[in-house]
Amino acid sequence: YEAAVETLRRDETYRTSSRRFLAASLAQLGRVDEARAEAELFLVGNPHFTTRHWATTEPFRDAATLEHFVDGFRKAGLPE
Repeated sequence: YEAAVETLRRDETYRTSSRRFLAASLAQLGRVDEARAEAELFLVGNPHFTTRHWATTEPFRDAATLEHFVDGFRKAGLPE
């Protein structure tokens, strides 16, 4: 997760849409305050985002990978 955080914080990748993944990565590292701050910034640009909708529309072959994202989103405080 540390490598993901480093990559997602670079100028060329730090965008509103990538903040949900940054929030999830930070949350999985136990950096919950930072994760929640990124989740709030993400929601400013994506106020209708829900974890449930995202999880049902993303094509993951591996359920465990999907669950890692969902778990991180929840820990970061993104809406269910």
